[in-house]
Amino acid sequence: MDVRDPYFVNNHRNIIRDLAKECWRLRIIFLEAETRVIQRRFIVSRRPHPLDQKGSLLEAIRREIKMLSGIRALAHQTIDTSRLAPRALSQMVSDFAEDRSANRPLSVTLLSFGFHHGAPEDADLLVDVRFLPNPFNIAKLRRFNGKHASIKRYVLSQKVSQTFLKHYLKLLKFLLPLYRAEGKSYLTVAIGCTGGQHRSVVLVEALKQKLKLKKIDLHVIHRDLTGD
Repeated sequence: MDVRDPYFVNNHRNIIRDLAKECWRLRIIFLEAETRVIQRRFIVSRRPHPLDQKGSLLEAIRREIKMLSGIRALAHQTIDTSRLAPRALSQMVSDFAEDRSANRPLSVTLLSFGFHHGAPEDADLLVDVRFLPNPFNIAKLRRFNGKHASIKRYVLSQKVSQTFLKHYLKLLKFLLPLYRAEGKSYLTVAIGCTGGQHRSVVLVEALKQKLKLKKIDLHVIHRDLTGD
């Protein structure tokens, strides 16, 4: 539902309450994006914004955000789509739509990103690994990304990388069962470097291999990775 249905926008609390009375198990997913991203999407698609009556797209978007703020506050899951590929968004929505009983695993997304493109707003745990030596500064490695064997060797051969992985892995193994016991269904663990091409990608892949916990369902998203 969106602002094209003013009845729902104005009466969503009553609608949700009535559905609950009818014994519906309601879960709300709220999709949002940065204002500039929404603006660009409308420009590229050449579609008019439903609230744009005076030729001001930016003002229409701001009105939309304000109108939907009440629904956003009730959401069980909020997803920032600003930098999500359609496939990744589809997977996240599909995962959330599945029935998640007490016996279902905690869904953990390991997300690599670049601070140059903005930090993810929906991360539950976020760590900055720009303190690690950067392969981009080495000419012969610059053209490769974090999935290439030479980049993996370079990053993981650093003593500081090994120490970080050891401590962060220990922290995650401590925290994740606690989050699951608290009733959390989804957790996003974000690791960021400068451009999201090298260090963060290597570390997310390394954690994927090492993070072996029962009742944990792992997913990996390399948000800003380009190339193969």
